[in-house]
Amino acid sequence: MNILLGLVNVIVTFSLVVLIEKLFKKEGLFAWMSIAVILANLTVCKAIDVFGVTTTLGNVLFASTFLATDILSEKYGKEYAKKAVYLSIFAGITFIIITQLTLLFIPSSDDVVNDAMKTLFSVSIRTTIASMTMFFISNMLDIYIYNKLRDKF
Repeated sequence: MNILLGLVNVIVTFSLVVLIEKLFKKEGLFAWMSIAVILANLTVCKAIDVFGVTTTLGNVLFASTFLATDILSEKYGKEYAKKAVYLSIFAGITFIIITQLTLLFIPSSDDVVNDAMKTLFSVSIRTTIASMTMFFISNMLDIYIYNKLRDKF
């Protein structure tokens, strides 16, 4: 079942990248990058097994950012691709700050989600810092390599 769901996840995610660019141009890709980073940092906490290998659900969303920066580089220039990466880093840092502030509030006696939020957002700070570092390095490297290859060929 994970294989089929994984295939659907890839098709839906990458189709959404193309759709958001068609509907909203570079601004849509800027939005996608931020959405993908935030959602990836939430879904990366869920581990699944595919073909006997344990992986996380955030991988597809992070991979979609490479398509987004490649489209930005191709259609609008590498400076827009870099801008999208910086905007996404800002979104990721904002996510960390807001979720950590949320955990500091004393919940109402009627609250039913505080424990789940603690579990999810406590993991998220560590994974978000690590993933944001690798996100930045890998996307900047992707932009560099993509543009070098494009210029050469």
